[in-house]
Amino acid sequence: MHKSIPIRDIGKNPLSFLEERHEEFLSRIGEQPFFRFALLGANNEQEILGEIIDTNNERYLNFFKKPPRQRESGWSLYGTHVLRQTLFGFETKDDWRHFEVWRNGFFLLSIPMDDWFCWKHADYGESQSILLNPIVLFEYVYSWIDACTDFLMNIVQGQQLDKNGILYSDLRLYNCKGFKLRAGLPGTIWYQGHQETSSWEEQHLYIPIQVFSMGEKAGVITQELMVRLYNAFHFDKADVPPLIDDAGRLNQKVYGKG
Repeated sequence: MHKSIPIRDIGKNPLSFLEERHEEFLSRIGEQPFFRFALLGANNEQEILGEIIDTNNERYLNFFKKPPRQRESGWSLYGTHVLRQTLFGFETKDDWRHFEVWRNGFFLLSIPMDDWFCWKHADYGESQSILLNPIVLFEYVYSWIDACTDFLMNIVQGQQLDKNGILYSDLRLYNCKGFKLRAGLPGTIWYQGHQETSSWEEQHLYIPIQVFSMGEKAGVITQELMVRLYNAFHFDKADVPPLIDDAGRLNQKVYGKG
């Protein structure tokens, strides 16, 4: 069986691979604030996969040209994407909502944290600051997990991928020093009047890499990552807004049905 691995990646474990991708990304973004969310499918924790994804396969390309179950007018992958081939896979031509799919099961979503992503905010007696919007964060994380795990579990064919494998998640916010997060659910009276906000005072925020079952629900993974994010701002689990429902989906009371 043909198995091609780029020379630089032979013998690497998934954590080393993810760290190198982070360093590459950081080296090219300058001082612009960015949301970056990477996923990596693997059979074990010892080595990355070979080329499990044929990036010239029309079925694979069509899946990412218009990913299923994405909410229209939401913070998702909804729409038709123009894709182009790269050395390691394919990517969108869109520089704003940019994603990459690599042949070895690496998936990367990166989005500038601009006014579409965050709010400008000022507490009483304070200068204006940037407030992270949890509704945006939850949906982008959920949508990317949902698309990538659906693709790996139900679209990708071949014996190299173990359907009982694992999924690495790597969530990072770059150049976010001074960004704030507020406890609770946006849009509620309690949230609007709640003055307990917390600031991130380092240049970047890296959520420790997590490992999940390949078949875990997107909502379960999203919730775990968002709890970690709120913890980083010194909030408890109870302060995390209920944006994932009991069935492990986006809360329709907030996001609607489509």
